[in-house]
Amino acid sequence: RPRTLALSSSKLKPNSPVGTVVGSLTATDEDIKSLGQKLTFSLVSNPQARFSINSANQLVVNKVLSCSDSLSYNIKASVADNGAKSLSTQKSFVIVLTDCVNAPVSIDFISQGGTQPFVKNKPIVNEDAPKGAIV
Repeated sequence: RPRTLALSSSKLKPNSPVGTVVGSLTATDEDIKSLGQKLTFSLVSNPQARFSINSANQLVVNKVLSCSDSLSYNIKASVADNGAKSLSTQKSFVIVLTDCVNAPVSIDFISQGGTQPFVKNKPIVNEDAPKGAIV
């Protein structure tokens, strides 16, 4: 029975062309040498068929992936032996797009005249301030 399933890399540059190798799939099975068994890799969860496995057991890109679509993709791979009773193991992987530039996650507040500092960078609004008041 295949005991482990690994992917050598799970990082990918955005907009990589179709056919780009993400990483190599490997597995261990004690019966490979003693019984001459072979292992077969497949994808059991691959939303929108974004990836495939080539004949060299490499995970490759099927569609150009953009940071604007998602920063990561979840897949599940399987490896099965070819014994009289085929046994298999499955494992989930997260493929991450690298070098994505994201919008800033913090905002600095400055008063209208640029001279009023805010305590802990938080503006103060009077509870009875009229609608449309400048903060």
